[in-house]
Amino acid sequence: MPETSQPTLVRAIGRWSLAALMVNCIIGSGVFGLPSVISGLVGNASPFAWLFAAAGTGLVMACFAEVSSRFDQTGGIYLYTRTAFGRTVGIAIAWLGWLTRLTAIAVNANLFVIYLAGFWPAATSPLPRAAVMTVILGFLTAVNYVGVRSGTTLSNLFTAAKLITLGAFIGGGMLFL
Repeated sequence: MPETSQPTLVRAIGRWSLAALMVNCIIGSGVFGLPSVISGLVGNASPFAWLFAAAGTGLVMACFAEVSSRFDQTGGIYLYTRTAFGRTVGIAIAWLGWLTRLTAIAVNANLFVIYLAGFWPAATSPLPRAAVMTVILGFLTAVNYVGVRSGTTLSNLFTAAKLITLGAFIGGGMLFL
């Protein structure tokens, strides 16, 4: 009987694209959607709250970087958790990771509609809101369906747009100091 070879994953995301993807994940709706909420909650201490959160996030990311360097298999957080705590905990964490990603997508789409309402107030009505979210999520799904390279390119573009926007915002703020 002939041996069948296992399919392997295509390694289409390079080191810089992976770094851009991580930056894209970190700089998301929290950076663009939460500053006013945090400022309202803690007032003038909000910059310190952001620095504290950034330090905590940095520690978590450093832990993930260290753990991921110990494995050459695919599986991400499921693999790490399964190895450390067993299959049951690994599955629970994998489902929580999936739920986290699902809700993050919903939050980002919702934030887009909220910002779009600043230009088109009808966007917050139920039918236009659903249509806009469907178009956004459908577009992203189609890009990723085409292939990993097209998804990587779009992620790189989003990362560049976010960094340019933040840089312009910081530069504009420096003018007022």
